[in-house]
Amino acid sequence: MVVFSRASKADIENLKLLWKKSFFEDDAAVNLFFERKFDPEISYIAKADGYIASSLYLLPVCLTSGERNYQANYLYGASTDADFRKSGIMGGLIEYAAESARKSGDLYSILLPANKNLYKYYEKFGYERHCFIKFMTLTASGFKQSRSHLMSGLNGFTPIAKENYDRDIHIYRLFDIRCKYLRNNAEAYLGWNVDHLDYALEYNFLYNGMLFVIEDGYAVVCHIEYGSAEVKEIICPAEKMKFFLESIILYLKLDKIKVRTIPNSKMDALCAEKPVKKEFGMVRCFSQVPLDNIYIGLSID
Repeated sequence: MVVFSRASKADIENLKLLWKKSFFEDDAAVNLFFERKFDPEISYIAKADGYIASSLYLLPVCLTSGERNYQANYLYGASTDADFRKSGIMGGLIEYAAESARKSGDLYSILLPANKNLYKYYEKFGYERHCFIKFMTLTASGFKQSRSHLMSGLNGFTPIAKENYDRDIHIYRLFDIRCKYLRNNAEAYLGWNVDHLDYALEYNFLYNGMLFVIEDGYAVVCHIEYGSAEVKEIICPAEKMKFFLESIILYLKLDKIKVRTIPNSKMDALCAEKPVKKEFGMVRCFSQVPLDNIYIGLSID
């Protein structure tokens, strides 16, 4: 017998075990999620004969388009024990959580499938492919400017590692920069709150990540290893983006860097290879207002 319900604090240790078996994450990352994000009100489980077979979490978020703000959720951490996969349990849990979210006033649900094959799976539940990013790869070859010359054009260029990060000093400034930039440049986006921004940075630090800031922008960089890295989010004026990214490459002594930006960013002049607009997430609409070109950002993938 399968029973759907919200999780309780008594379930946390079993939920951690399921998470580790499903996502193979480090203990530090798993503990960070349950310390910072777990809330019984947004945590859903399916029990089969008393055993937690599936779980998922609906993180609250504001979906913004123009001057309109919509109550929404970000479906995260959907996982099923290997013994119960392909049994329909996760599908039942998704619908159970969705009905609860609708009753609570959510107008949209957004998610980022863990792989390309899962896009078709989530389409069965009404999720559509309306979330995008622009993606490109920058290489160090061909740079003619020196590190000092590049950085001289960027006021306040500062690399921040985990040991230098101070929430009280950095987070509210970054939050303000992000809100202003997305409000002026993105068609639709997830307006993560201060606590989520802080959590995303802490999570990023666990995976060889750093934060780079300038006077009016920042870049969240992760997986810094073997001469490459990935920019999960970059927020800065278009005219400074090339200098900013090249400065990061030179500072980290990278051969290349992969970059994600908002889907309508003006990146074409940044590299010889044309940036590609890619599907990056899905949205399920519970309202009568369909949205497109949604930017997730800081997706903790």
